[in-house]
Amino acid sequence: MPFVNVDNDPNKEYLSEGISDSIINNLTQLPSLKVMSLNSVLRYKGKQTDAQAVGRELKVGAVLIGRLTQQGDNLSITTELVDVRDNHRLWGEQYNRKLSDIITVQSEIARQISEKLRLRLTSAQQQQVAKHYTENTKAYELCTLGNYYFRGQTKEGMQKSIDFFEQAIQIDPNYAFAYAGLSKAYFTLGMRGFWLPKESREKTEWAALKAVELDDSLAEAHAQLGLAKEALNWDWTGAEKEFKRALELNPNSADVNLLYATFLVHDGRPDEAIPYAKRATASAFEAYPYLHKRQFDKAIEIYLKAKEGKPDRGNFQLAEAYIGKGMYQEAITEMQKVVARENAPERWDTYPILAYAYAAAGKRDEALKILNEQSKLAKKGYISPYNFAIIYTGLGDKDRAFEYLNKAYEEHAPVLQHFPSRPIFDSLRSDPRFTDLLRRMNLAP
Repeated sequence: MPFVNVDNDPNKEYLSEGISDSIINNLTQLPSLKVMSLNSVLRYKGKQTDAQAVGRELKVGAVLIGRLTQQGDNLSITTELVDVRDNHRLWGEQYNRKLSDIITVQSEIARQISEKLRLRLTSAQQQQVAKHYTENTKAYELCTLGNYYFRGQTKEGMQKSIDFFEQAIQIDPNYAFAYAGLSKAYFTLGMRGFWLPKESREKTEWAALKAVELDDSLAEAHAQLGLAKEALNWDWTGAEKEFKRALELNPNSADVNLLYATFLVHDGRPDEAIPYAKRATASAFEAYPYLHKRQFDKAIEIYLKAKEGKPDRGNFQLAEAYIGKGMYQEAITEMQKVVARENAPERWDTYPILAYAYAAAGKRDEALKILNEQSKLAKKGYISPYNFAIIYTGLGDKDRAFEYLNKAYEEHAPVLQHFPSRPIFDSLRSDPRFTDLLRRMNLAP
C-alpha cells in the first residue's frame, strides 16, 4: 500500500510514495512473488482501508501497510505485513533512522518481507532484493521526485520530472534508473504532443541507451529502449528483443509487462498481449487488447469496472470503445469529462477524439468547431498532424486524413505506433494508402 504520510505534509508525499515504489521494485525481482504495482494501489491513498478488503479486491495473499513521519533529518517508519485470509499480523517493525539511511532501510524492509514470507532465495536473488540503484541519498530523493511528478501525467508535471531526473544525474552520473526515468518522460512529452517529435526522439533514445550502457541488468532500461525502437524507429524486431530481455531480467515488473503488452497490440497481436496486460496489474489497461480486438463489450466492461467510485474521471479509450459499439452519445459524454479534466488541447487523446465522436454522432458543426480551434492553435505552436488525421477520419474526409497521417509519418511522430491497430481508423483500412503506410512503418498489411 502507499505509505501513509502521517504528518500530512504535501512536501513529503513524494517520499511516502517513493518508499512504497522502491520496496515494490525490489520485491518484483523475485520470480516466486507477484507484487501489485504502485499505480494499482494508489487509488487507496488517503482512504481508510481495511487490509483484508484491499487484499480480497486485489486478489493478493498479504498486504504491507506503512506509515512515515519525518522531523528534520529524523525518519520514523512503521511497517506491518497482514495475512489477508485471517487479518493475522505476519510481521511488523519500526525503523528510526536518519534521512541519509533511506536507501538502506527500504532494502532492509524488502529483505525482511521476503524472509517472513519464507521465500527460499538464491544468493543472486538476495542481492536483487537488496539492490540500490544509487548510494547517494540526495540523488535518490531527486529521482523519487522525478517519478512522483511524472505520475501526474500533466505537461507541467513531466517537465518538472525531467528537471529532477537531470539533477539526480548531475549528482550521480552513473544512476541508470534516473536515465530510464528521463527517457520515459522525454518519450511521453513527445507522445502527448507537447514536444516536437524530433526533439523527443533524440532525447528518448539517448537516455535509454545511456541507461542500458550504465546497467545492462536494469529491466526498465531495456524496456525504454524497446519503446524507443518501436515508436521512434518502427524497428519492431529490435524492439521485441529489448522487451524480451527486460522480461528475462524482471518478469514481474508492471512497467515492463505494460510496455510489452502495448507493443504486441500495436504489432497486431492483441491475443498474445492479454496475459501481459493482466500482469501489468493496472486494471483499466487490461481492456486495451480487447479494444484493439474490437471486442468492445468486454473493453467497456473492464473500463467501467476500473472507473468505479470515480464517475467524473473520463477515459478516452472507453470513449473509443463506445464509438466502436455505435454508442456515440456515451462517447461524447465520456470525452467531455476527459476534456474538462485535462484541458490540454495539444493532446491527440482529448479534443480530437471528442471531435471524432461528434462527427460519428452526426454533429458535424461541433466537430468542425474543434477542427477550427486546432487549426488556430497550430498557427501559434505545435499541434501534431495526428490530431488532424483523427478529426478528418471522423468527418469521413479520407484524403485529408491520409495527408495528415503522411505528415505524422514524415515527422516520425511517436504517437503513430498505435495508428495501425486502432479501431477509430477502420474506415481507412480498405484504402491502398493505408497498406502503403503500414509497409513504410515496417508492418505487415
